[in-house]
Amino acid sequence: MASDPASHDQQEQQNKTNKILENIRMPIEFNAFPDTQWAPRNVDPYARHNRNYFSLKVKPFIPIKLNNNWTLLNYTVLNFISRPWGEPEVSLGPAGVPVLSGWYPATRTGLSSISPTFVLSPMTGPNLVLGIGPSFSAPIGKYPLSTEQWSIGPALFAAFQKERWFVGARVHNMWSFAGNQELNAVNLLIVRPHIQYGLNKNWFLISSPLITNDWTKPSGEGWLLPLGGGVGRRFRMGLTRVNASIQAYYNAKRPSTMEEQLLGEWNIRTEFNIIIPR
Repeated sequence: MASDPASHDQQEQQNKTNKILENIRMPIEFNAFPDTQWAPRNVDPYARHNRNYFSLKVKPFIPIKLNNNWTLLNYTVLNFISRPWGEPEVSLGPAGVPVLSGWYPATRTGLSSISPTFVLSPMTGPNLVLGIGPSFSAPIGKYPLSTEQWSIGPALFAAFQKERWFVGARVHNMWSFAGNQELNAVNLLIVRPHIQYGLNKNWFLISSPLITNDWTKPSGEGWLLPLGGGVGRRFRMGLTRVNASIQAYYNAKRPSTMEEQLLGEWNIRTEFNIIIPR
């Protein structure tokens, strides 16, 4: 019996379809860094590792198919933060001159930055995605919520999905080109590996540390190197799928400020990855 040419073409097209690019993804990630120190002790002699730093990131991932051979990946990070801070306590000296006598505990909360990335990806088969393109970062909040620097740099994106495994990474290096000249320039490396293994239909293991290095700091003092991972569960909300996970990372290396490591040793992360079919 002769095969149906239309059926054969349909099957061939399905084999070429890349599952990673089939859906719009909306990860919502909440990070907590307990036991953070708000400032170096030469700024506040009473500063201790007893405050909390929080970060909420909304990261829509939208693949736009240009033709049968090319896809434009739009990946944007909206970064909301709540960081410990201090308000100056001023008193009058013996000569009636105002002097700094201490700091009141305070918190700064708001949208820090919006960082869109545009990656051009060729068709590489049903399981692999590779791409390169520009990445931008626009400061929204004022210091200390943001660096107040406009930044740009190259971005690399790679992902592989087959059976129970999903392995991927994105790499950026950002340089500032405009902004508040009274604040430090930006030269920042960002590496975000992602490893996910399905235990069964509902449960999975995940590790996705955010590795950064501030190249403007002395050698070895700008690295943030978290180690860890967590467990997640898949469930459905109508046609929408959700991957929910809880993760914990130990910060084996932390950036230094005035020879002190201010960030807490641990990062506790809760993430909801909403997968919307198209």
